[in-house]
Parts: sequence; C-alpha cells; structure tokens
Amino acid sequence: MKPSFHSWVICQDTDLFVINKPAGISSLSEHGNTALSVFEVMKQEEPHARLCHRLDKFTSGCMIVSAHDEAYRHVSLAFEHREIRKVYHAVVHGASALQGEVVDVPLVKKRNNTGIVAREGKPALTTFTTLESFGHYSLIECLPSTGRFHQIRIHLAHLGFPIVADTLYGGQLPYLSALVRRYKPSGRDENPMIQRQALHAFSLGFTGPSGQEIEAIAPYPPDLHTLVKLLRKNDPAPTALPKDRNQWAFPSGQING
Repeated sequence: MKPSFHSWVICQDTDLFVINKPAGISSLSEHGNTALSVFEVMKQEEPHARLCHRLDKFTSGCMIVSAHDEAYRHVSLAFEHREIRKVYHAVVHGASALQGEVVDVPLVKKRNNTGIVAREGKPALTTFTTLESFGHYSLIECLPSTGRFHQIRIHLAHLGFPIVADTLYGGQLPYLSALVRRYKPSGRDENPMIQRQALHAFSLGFTGPSGQEIEAIAPYPPDLHTLVKLLRKNDPAPTALPKDRNQWAFPSGQING
C-alpha cells in the first residue's frame, strides 16, 4: 500500500502544509533507488506543492511544504534569515545534565556524505538542553540556529553524547538486554529498541505568508515513543522526571493565527 501525503499532514492552511515525515523515507529521490520519496508522494496528491527544506532519510518529524510558489519564496527567505524556530529531540548515549549548552563549532561536508568538525568549515551553532536523563541515556532538546549538513548529529557526537543508533557518528544500537539484569531471550536474535538514529524534528515555529503565527508539533513516531517508554521503565536515574511523563510523546500539531 502506497503512503498518503495527506495522512502525514499535521496542520495546514491555504499557503502551507506541515507534515510529520516518517523515518526511512527520503525527502527527494535517491539516485538508483526505486523507493518512493516524500517529493513523489506529495506530487501524487498535491502537484503544485513544493518541499521547502529537507530532513535526513532516517530522521522523522516536521517538514514544511508550500502550497504555491509565493509561499515557497516566503519560507525560503525565512530559512535564509534564520527566522524559523526549529526544535529537535534526540535520544543520546550517556546521562547528561546539559542546560542551554551552546556548541559553536564549524562543520565541513565531505564527498562521502559525512560531515566533520573543521576550523575551515562553515559556522554551525546548536543549543542543547537535557529534557530527561536516564541511567545510561538522555533525551535532549536541540535548537539549531544554523542548518548545516548533519549538524545536530555531529555536534552531539562532539559533546560526547552521540545519538542512539547513529552508527555514522559513534552511536550504537540499543538493546534491552543491556539494561535488564534478568533479561530472558525469546529464542531468537534480539532486536534493538530502535533501529534508526533516534532524532526527531519535534516542532517548527514561524510567521506564515499571510502574517499568521504558525506553531506545529509532530508527535513521536511509534519507534521513538517505544524507545523512550522502555528507557523510563528499565533505565532509571536519580534525577526527577517531568511532571507529565508523556508530555514529549503525545503532542498535537496546530496552526495558530
């Protein structure tokens, strides 16, 4: 069954759509890959729409899609002028206590589609705050001020907190057996708690073409929700949890204005 573009939409008006992109689907078609992309799915239902930006294939969450060319130009300028408020959530290795930690480290994109920290690179700035710290992992809020290639992933690795399952930048697949002392295998190979980088574009905020204030929130997909739920249950830490333990897992998207 082919995916439906409108099933991804979390909020919309006459100018824009904001979708919750699933993990595992590319924003644009990849060379030599016959799998559907967000672009192809979108064009089947909204032939005049345009993607305003991209997310990595295995990153889920908020993406802006314009309904017409004028809206596309408006959003493009907003990105260029850094007027889009972007919030990402990531589950990382290590129990952290980051509070407004600013990483201002330049980055370079290499030919093999990886990025590195380099003095001669382009400026890249991200602010990190710990939302929830477990025994061996943490849930981190990431606020990128710039939009460099793999910026959040590289900056977290630079801090010593690589994203879970992001094997490109030092992350490892997380297994429940490593947390549960008396883990009982089911008789087959154990599956990791999540199989892709645990990074989610949680929300976007900006002023739309008609002057309306847009705040869109993308609910966690099932795999990320399950990972956080398992860590809360099986990887306890002495730090206090948020009063509403589900506040990060069950948000709803909306456009205000």
